[in-house]
Amino acid sequence: MQFEKRALSLAYGWVVCLALGCAAELPKFLSDSSTGSVSSTTVRSRRLSFANSASATNLTDFTVLIRLNASRIDYTRMQALGQDLRFYDSDGVTQLVHEIEKWDSSGESLIWVKVPQIDALSVSDSIIMRYGDATLADGQSVNSVWANGHAGVWHFASGTNALKDSSANANHATNFSSSEATGMVGSARQVLAVSGQYLRAPTAGISATQGTVEVLAYPISTGSAGNAMFIISIWDGGAGNRIYLMQRNTTDPNDFRIALGSQGAPFSDSAQNFPANSWSYCVLTWAGGNYRTYFNGASVDSNTYFSLTAIDTYIYFGSGSSGPPSFSWDGRIDEARVSNVPRSADWVAAQYKSMTDTFVTFGVEF
Repeated sequence: MQFEKRALSLAYGWVVCLALGCAAELPKFLSDSSTGSVSSTTVRSRRLSFANSASATNLTDFTVLIRLNASRIDYTRMQALGQDLRFYDSDGVTQLVHEIEKWDSSGESLIWVKVPQIDALSVSDSIIMRYGDATLADGQSVNSVWANGHAGVWHFASGTNALKDSSANANHATNFSSSEATGMVGSARQVLAVSGQYLRAPTAGISATQGTVEVLAYPISTGSAGNAMFIISIWDGGAGNRIYLMQRNTTDPNDFRIALGSQGAPFSDSAQNFPANSWSYCVLTWAGGNYRTYFNGASVDSNTYFSLTAIDTYIYFGSGSSGPPSFSWDGRIDEARVSNVPRSADWVAAQYKSMTDTFVTFGVEF
């Protein structure tokens, strides 16, 4: 009888809220799907809206970065490690998967959330963030956050998760003397060529047929003239099957360049120079014999490639894959990812906005 009264009361609350147009308040009364527990009066919510007006296409299963601080969430209401944090689709009912890359109740916390769809040309599409229920267990589902074509996701976070791959492939990295440094998104790894520092990870589940490689890169030197310094390198040592993202110091120093496929193919010049002491978002996509490169969210080059038929056993960060350390890079590496789908221009642009904190608008707490 008590349950029936509660159910009727909740149902009545739904009807009244809908009649009054107070849909934004509905999440206060909804149960958490992971436990079935009804939210208490300590629970608070915020609506997060996405600035996707520049996108001509819907972003499907898009993983967005949510940056939190004391102005965006009330840490005092929360469990010590953010275990009570939850995200819901705009209906306030459908729970979304999330990963906490970093939790710092005295500073910035970093959370990745997979959103089923962010509508094209929209500035009002939104999700709901909810927190403050002391009874909830940790709600993270890390692998599911990246189950949208990602085959390797390396945050290079701090502590025990520094080298872990967040994708289901578990391509965890091995460190060869690199050090932790400040990143664009939390922590990063710093590699120094003079010391032969680099990282290496397996490539299980990564396909040569089509894909995307992306990384945040922060160069700290220009290197010697004509030298190619590899930020990311995959090569099996044969006549092709190369995937390189690099900084190359030629007549136009600090170029962002790539090489894809045949060993004899030229290093593609993006006509983009790495700015000094600054982070840059570098992306390569390929499919069906055509590739495209992006720099800080904008398309900068496209052409054809050939002889990419297999992926080597390892991916290298900060070194060439032939007799590492070789073609070593000086700089910091953050948020490196490999996907088995070629991301669209709209996806790349939105991801850049997401990581630079210009994609999400936080509504008032309710």
